[in-house]
Amino acid sequence: MQATEPSGAPASETPAAAETRAPSSNPSPPPSSTPPAPPSPAPPSSPSSTLTCDDETVSGVQTTILGQQDAFARGDYAAARAFASQTFQATVTEEQFASIIADSYAFLLDDPPVKILQCATAGNRAQVIVSVTGPQVVEMSYLLVREESGWRIDAASALSTQNGMAA
Repeated sequence: MQATEPSGAPASETPAAAETRAPSSNPSPPPSSTPPAPPSPAPPSSPSSTLTCDDETVSGVQTTILGQQDAFARGDYAAARAFASQTFQATVTEEQFASIIADSYAFLLDDPPVKILQCATAGNRAQVIVSVTGPQVVEMSYLLVREESGWRIDAASALSTQNGMAA
C-alpha cells in the first residue's frame, strides 16, 4: 500500500485494435513510400460513478483488498505486503510498509468493514473506491494491477474521512 497517489496517470495497457482491410485490386505503393502510422492507443478510461468491472474482476479485487485487510487485523505485515504488486514490493521494504500503515492507515488495523463502491478497469489495471467503516468512515482509492498471481495492490490512498459510524 502506498501513502501517496502516483505522480502521473497510468499509461494505457491495452493496444488499440488493429484495423483489418479487405484485399484491394490496386497495386501496392512503391517500396520507398512510408507506411501509415499505426492507430493511437485509446486513453485509459477513468472510473466513473458506475461499476464497470465485470463480476470476475470485482471478485478478484475484493479478494485481494479483503485478504490484505485480514492480514492487517492479524498484525501480519508480511502477509499484508504479499497482496501488493511486484513493483511495490520491489521498492518498499516490509519495515517501510509497516511504518506507512501505522502512520497513515492505522484505522485499517482494527478490521473495519470494507465495501466496494466503484470499480473501473483499463487493460490489466483497476481503480477501486471503497468505504471503510469504523469510528470514522473513510473512502479509499485502490489502484490494482493484474499479475500472474492475480490482482495486486499497486497503490492506495484515503480520499475522504467522515466522523461517526455509518448508518
